[in-house]
Amino acid sequence: MHSLYIDLLEDPHAEPSQIHLGFRTGDRFLVRYLKGLGAAGVSHVVLVLKFATRPIDEVTQDLGEQVLPHFS
Repeated sequence: MHSLYIDLLEDPHAEPSQIHLGFRTGDRFLVRYLKGLGAAGVSHVVLVLKFATRPIDEVTQDLGEQVLPHFS
């Protein structure tokens, strides 16, 4: 299990930049990063939205539409 602080940006192509215990990025990088964790054997990731700069309802909608469909 792994916890990850994210600030999911509106731009899906935004490259990652460091924030405390995680990064700020677009959904494309986030999907690649999470797939890499899976390949390394991590089966559970807690996404922490404490440092989100966008409204949480928008972020959770983007996660559901753009990130979760890549994982079963």
